[in-house]
Amino acid sequence: VAAEAAWGVRAILQQAGVPENRIHVAAYVAPDPRAPVLVGFETLRAVVPQCGTQWGNLGRSGDNQSASNFGCAVNANLAAQIADPRDIVAPRGMTPSEAGRR
Repeated sequence: VAAEAAWGVRAILQQAGVPENRIHVAAYVAPDPRAPVLVGFETLRAVVPQCGTQWGNLGRSGDNQSASNFGCAVNANLAAQIADPRDIVAPRGMTPSEAGRR
């Protein structure tokens, strides 16, 4: 019964437009046969870091360490501009090329 419900939820998600490769069905130990079907999702979020304003002496590098704020502005700008944070993890699939534009 639970497997039928899980596959029914999978079919509904596919009809709603969720890509098949993004749907995973897994079993869990339920204490009651009437236990619910659990549905979850993963999401990513690009968080803008708080960059410090104290830089100290950047000319002294005897310990060969970078400044604590090094790269913070770049990361903050990237997080603020990115439309879909999943693009940072992996590129989007390409659409087929148009033969007429070759």
